[in-house]
Amino acid sequence: MNFEIQHSPSYSLLRTRLERGDDLVAESDAMVSMDPDVATETEMAGGFGSAVLRLFGGESMFLNQFSGPGTVSFAPTFPGRIKHRTMRNDSFILQSGAYLASSPSVDVQTRWGGLRTLFGGEGATLLEASGTGDLFYNAFGEIYEVQVQGTYTCDTSHMVAFDPSLDYQLTSSGGLFSTLFSGEGLVFEFQGSGSLFMQTRSLSGLVDHVTPFLPH
Repeated sequence: MNFEIQHSPSYSLLRTRLERGDDLVAESDAMVSMDPDVATETEMAGGFGSAVLRLFGGESMFLNQFSGPGTVSFAPTFPGRIKHRTMRNDSFILQSGAYLASSPSVDVQTRWGGLRTLFGGEGATLLEASGTGDLFYNAFGEIYEVQVQGTYTCDTSHMVAFDPSLDYQLTSSGGLFSTLFSGEGLVFEFQGSGSLFMQTRSLSGLVDHVTPFLPH
């Protein structure tokens, strides 16, 4: 499979060229365009239990598989960067909503993020990608990498992905007053050694900003 990420960083578009025998799995609403010879098949994401968790975390219960030959393009629902990661029999943890597409050989399973994630400003689930192949993920805004050595804290709405070598917990950004009124709420506190990927904009922050201007 050949691919190119176009129109980065603000309005990224993933354009793939699938040869005969090539397959790519993507979110159900991610396809932008495709050649007429490309075959598609819709399947439930990881079985019923995993699919329900995905739905609970704001993801679709279904994935689409595209089979070549032909060209297929994909895009996330919000403006920002698309990144490619080559999986080499390893794992990668994604925030709910960050997954865009992957090779069928990359297994994407839903992980329950814990009850406190319900109040963290983002979805209640995380996604664990594992295996070998191509993985494409996206963010709202630009993606930047932080090398964590020890302890590092970030807002839940700015976390995109991280290495499984990092342990994490959800904790309050301060005392009860700060948690309720500072606008920060809960944060991820990472510990260990590994890469953390963050986004420069917050989708939940944008929603909070525009909501007062919407007609009632």
